[in-house]
Amino acid sequence: MPRDEELREQYEEAKANIRTETRLARSGVECSMCAGCGQVADDDDGTPWKYWADLPPGSDLAVRMGLVKPQTCPGCEGTGQRIMTKDELAEWAHHALTGG
Repeated sequence: MPRDEELREQYEEAKANIRTETRLARSGVECSMCAGCGQVADDDDGTPWKYWADLPPGSDLAVRMGLVKPQTCPGCEGTGQRIMTKDELAEWAHHALTGG
């Protein structure tokens, strides 16, 4: 294979890897405040809404009566994910680049 072609293939592969890694780094990590669902209950604890929503009939009386309602998670602004911290991003990049 001619040298130019080989370099072009390596370049395209590196470009694809960078796009994938950038997309993964930007996707963040699951928000711990809402457990990834993007909403928290307006209760005293700010419980992730998915736990209220998953209650079986009979146990969900407070939800059905409107005593507990969902609200947008203040930690992730409703996305369910938060941006990685500098340390988390560095660790992720190390694992992505070294495979370990």
